[in-house]
Amino acid sequence: MVRLGREFSDARGSAATAGLVLRLLTAEQHEDGYTLCFYDRTLRLDPSLSGYDDVVENRKNRWFQPVPRKDCLGDLWELVDRRLTQADLDEDDPDTELLDEIVYEVGECEDWLSSESSAPAPVCASAPLAAKLFGRDSDTAAWIRLLFAGVVAKI
Repeated sequence: MVRLGREFSDARGSAATAGLVLRLLTAEQHEDGYTLCFYDRTLRLDPSLSGYDDVVENRKNRWFQPVPRKDCLGDLWELVDRRLTQADLDEDDPDTELLDEIVYEVGECEDWLSSESSAPAPVCASAPLAAKLFGRDSDTAAWIRLLFAGVVAKI
């Protein structure tokens, strides 16, 4: 699934509205452009399209923004939870409080993912704590940021 980041018209003049979420079925490249078949519409992109190169390049996801599926976010949550469980800190370790805060927020995220409520997505305030605890460039710190970014982006 993708969310359209900017409005544009395809080669047939069909408007693609910013914010629209579409489920991609196929993407075919032809000599004269691309055909993107979505569940409920088809977009035709060809070089005559104004800004064609920008749309096709999709730099920084400005045109087509990935929207994570709930099951993918659940899998990511499980991975993060497993890493947090493996973080074996002594009770007297001052970093235990950091870990407790991170575990609490990740738990809120899991509750939100498993509910059918329309409550606002949880916010991640513990990303800097995860970077401090696990290392700024660690997989775990990156996955925590990614999990919460995905939750915010999820529809």
